[in-house]
Amino acid sequence: MTQDTDEAMEHSREINKLLISTILKSEIKSRGITRTEIALIAGITREQAGWIVNSKRNPTLLTLLKVLAALNLSIILEKE
Repeated sequence: MTQDTDEAMEHSREINKLLISTILKSEIKSRGITRTEIALIAGITREQAGWIVNSKRNPTLLTLLKVLAALNLSIILEKE
């Protein structure tokens, strides 16, 4: 891959991380639950929940699906 492609992919990852974080923060706030409760329901650590909600790290697809399931949310994957 070229440097431009690498930079574009990294930029895309950052945007996705921020979008995920924004959506999850909104859902958690509207439901009045804590990250600790999400972690317990999703079967992940509180630390992992914090990383995702605070956009510190991109979750694996499995972890993201666990968190979404804990919130009764779904995701639609589309091929470009």
